[in-house]
Amino acid sequence: MGNDSNLSFSEIAERYLHNLGYEPVLCKSEDEARGSVQELKARKKYPVYFFESNTTGEKSAEEFYTEKEVLDMKKFTGIGIIKNEALYDEQKLNVFTDTILELRRKGKWTRSELIELFCFMVPEFQHKETGKFLDGRM
Repeated sequence: MGNDSNLSFSEIAERYLHNLGYEPVLCKSEDEARGSVQELKARKKYPVYFFESNTTGEKSAEEFYTEKEVLDMKKFTGIGIIKNEALYDEQKLNVFTDTILELRRKGKWTRSELIELFCFMVPEFQHKETGKFLDGRM
């Protein structure tokens, strides 16, 4: 496996399974992996199928900062730290909080409502819509 500072998703998944006491078994298809779960789990093995992702919101790396923020990329391996003061618009934060509380009170909401709310809070937020979702892959 690669070094800790540059692990791929598949390496993280394999390490996680090892930590749970399972041996990962690479499968050639999603159907093969799904079809062999029960048989393999009984033998402390777990089927995995790794594929190139094309789901909504996927990026090659997760970056949660803007060009206006001060970063420390050296303190930890594989992760950066934002060091500036917490600057925020209290009025916008109140709108965000009130909207989330109202959605929770109603007990339902849509993807577009949440995306619109995040775009309101973080205008730099760029959402890539592909129409495919991670939960459809699981």
